[in-house]
Amino acid sequence: MKIYEQIINNPKLTILTQHRDEDVIQIRANYNDPVARKSYWCKFTKAQGWEHLTVSGKNKVPDWDVMCKVKDIFWDEEECCIEYHPRKSQYINNNEYCLHIWRPDFMELPEPPLHLLGIQGMSSEESSKLTSTLINNLSLDEKLALADKIGIKINRKLKRGGGI
Repeated sequence: MKIYEQIINNPKLTILTQHRDEDVIQIRANYNDPVARKSYWCKFTKAQGWEHLTVSGKNKVPDWDVMCKVKDIFWDEEECCIEYHPRKSQYINNNEYCLHIWRPDFMELPEPPLHLLGIQGMSSEESSKLTSTLINNLSLDEKLALADKIGIKINRKLKRGGGI
């Protein structure tokens, strides 16, 4: 978590309420996105060993870009945080336009190896071109084997016609 004063003095936040004592920090604010010219309601809480950020849009769920921008207001860029997808039995949805970011303050979060995330230093466009080139250079049998390996079901007509 960033220093409390850094957060409440961020010019992209309009602080609505704030509370800080030994055990709990709570900040309610509006995040004003200067690019999209939209406002998002935020609530940050640090309590019971967890840092938790709630971000809500008006009639729209915040997108990845908004969540990244708001995350960087409350945490340093190199701090790892998580958007959880809870068990179905524990799912609670009090606001359909709300997302959450969590970070425990009692442990470092495990992170997947970088190679499982993608190719470092490559843009989305470059990655798509490379993937297309690699797939186009495969034989039909190799394409079918790859599709099977990653769980894609291929229509029998396509298999016979080679139109993959």
